[in-house]
Parts: sequence; C-alpha cells; structure tokens
Amino acid sequence: MKKSFLIFSSLLSISIFGQMKFPTASPEAEVEQTIGIVKMQIDYLRPAKKGRTIFGGLVPYGEIWRTGANENTTIEFSDDIKIDNTTLEKGKYAIYTKPEKNQWTIYFYKDTKNWGLPKAWNDNLVALKTTVKSQKLSPSSEFFTIEINPLSNNDGEIVMKWDTTQIQIPFQTFSHQRLMAYIDNGLSQSTNAGDYFQAGSYLLRIGENPKKALELTEKAIQLIDNPPAYMLKQKEQAEAQLKNVKK
Repeated sequence: MKKSFLIFSSLLSISIFGQMKFPTASPEAEVEQTIGIVKMQIDYLRPAKKGRTIFGGLVPYGEIWRTGANENTTIEFSDDIKIDNTTLEKGKYAIYTKPEKNQWTIYFYKDTKNWGLPKAWNDNLVALKTTVKSQKLSPSSEFFTIEINPLSNNDGEIVMKWDTTQIQIPFQTFSHQRLMAYIDNGLSQSTNAGDYFQAGSYLLRIGENPKKALELTEKAIQLIDNPPAYMLKQKEQAEAQLKNVKK
C-alpha cells in the first residue's frame, strides 16, 4: 500500500511539473484598450535592458527594428483610425520601427506572421508610415513597454518606451462621426429605452446639442412605465444645459 502511494505521488508530481511553462527571456505582453467605440489590442514581447546600451547599440540607429523580440509585434483594431491625417483601415498589422537619435519612423505592415523582420521587405505591404519625435524618458524603463492611452472619447496615443527613450504616436478614431450618424439615422429604429438614454447621455457629456439630448432622454422615459431616478435626473440636466445655451 505504501509503495503504491509513493508511485502515485511520483506520477502526480511529474504530471504537475510537466504542465509548467518556463518563462522566456522576453516576457509576453498584451495591451487592450477601447477608445470611443474602437477596441484595440497590441501583442508583443518585452526584452530587458540588462545593462546594455539600447538605442544606438543593441538597436542600431537608422535600421528597421522588430519593435520587441522574437515574433513581430502586432496591433489590431475593430474600426478605422487616422494617423498623421491618413486613414488606416481596421484590421491587424505588424508594427515595425526605425529608431534614429531624434526621431522614429513607424511602419504598419500588412504581413503579420514574421519572426522579427520579413525575409524580404516589401514597401507595397506598408499600409501606413509616419514619423514622430523621440523624447528623453526619466526614470528609465528596464523592459521595453508599449501602452495605449486614451486622450478623449475620440483620440488616443500609442506610447513606446525603453531605457531612456520614449515616443508617442497620436491617433484619432471615427467614433464621434459613427455615433452621430447612428443618432441621426439609426437610433429611431430602436425600441430600447437604454439606447435613447445612452445617446442622450453622450450628447450631454460632450456638450453638443442639448435640445436633442433632451428629446432622446424624454423618449427613453416614455418607453418605461416607471422610469428610474437616474433617467429623470438626466432629463433635468438636459433641461438645465438647454436653458444655459438659450441665455
């Protein structure tokens, strides 16, 4: 009995340890962020400085870089965005960069399945290219880091930082245009009070067309037998905002 128990314990230990995944030198990372109605995701690996000179050393100036480690870094978004006044269609792209001392060039590349750089670079696969200024970063970042930061319901920035260098890539979404088009043309087909309430709330939040916001909130109230207090409060807010506009 004791021998059987020892055998079972040994097999259980092997099974448990067999499921363990050893960490890589460059940890995997995933960044998700919603800007307005656009969902964005970046998948990349985070190499470490480890006492090395990064830009101008490990990553040479003037050469295209994989922007991370191992597989190419990818970005995916659910709707079109605009960078440097150019529309980048929704979808998935590899992000490559060319660091220089005072500026970086960023490439959004249509082929997303590469180990590092493509074997043969194809300019026809560059969906968008833009250049941004680099900045001094303090304190320094030991690991390469990418962030997506919202600046408003319509705008944001992609931030990359490593060692003592940082870049910011501003972008705009079409969220406001999409929402206003829905309010003007699609919302009337809805019979859901929540849709009208949220549309009215959006207009009040951005301070645009309080008259329309009031109409939408009143429509939401009409669709419910016993409207909740928050709907009645929004109606009061819309009335107050409309009154201020008329002054």
